[in-house]
Amino acid sequence: MKKTIAVVGALLATLSLPSQAQAATFTEVTDVGETLGTASGTGSTSGVVLTDIFGSLLSETDADIYLINITTPVSFSAVSSGSADTQLFLFSAVGDAIYGNDDNPNGLSLQSLLPSNDTFSPTTSGLYYLAVSVAGYNPVNLINQLLFTDTGFPTDILSPASGVSGPLFGFSGSGSTPFGAYTITLTSATTAVPEPSEVLGLLGMGGLGLGAAFRRKLKRA
Repeated sequence: MKKTIAVVGALLATLSLPSQAQAATFTEVTDVGETLGTASGTGSTSGVVLTDIFGSLLSETDADIYLINITTPVSFSAVSSGSADTQLFLFSAVGDAIYGNDDNPNGLSLQSLLPSNDTFSPTTSGLYYLAVSVAGYNPVNLINQLLFTDTGFPTDILSPASGVSGPLFGFSGSGSTPFGAYTITLTSATTAVPEPSEVLGLLGMGGLGLGAAFRRKLKRA
């Protein structure tokens, strides 16, 4: 009898496991924005294991930004695949540069890798912004300064640019081809939904950019 009760209890515990035990993917439906205030959440609820993001870069000057939650910083990674010549960048919850990459250092590829357990990996769990752009279309601050080092080697893992301050404001530069579909595969990440107050605050920051719109190329439809 006790054994039966134990088995039933184990089954009930399994059925009541939280949503984090499940896995989810996120697909871009309408074109995702390229500022903090227009970034996309990655699910309808927060805290579900996020394995992949599917989207598309529509032109040489296109970037998409997604809000994610990193659960185990040392093992977090993001790698792109698909037809687009991508770059990947990670930013803190307030838009500060963490690390980036153009071409995957593990092989001859136009795809990008943010590796786990890297010198520049995130150090704390929590909310982050993950950006993907066409190679050559680079993140800048409010005064159009590049937020990441320009090493000259596309396979390098990029660190925050020395002496450059300020959160991500937008993207600038001449991107390359090909653009098109991408998949970003993640480890140690879960879905995140922007809080209403956070969205309003970031939109306010984005509003400051209207006067400097000439520094960025408009996305092509």
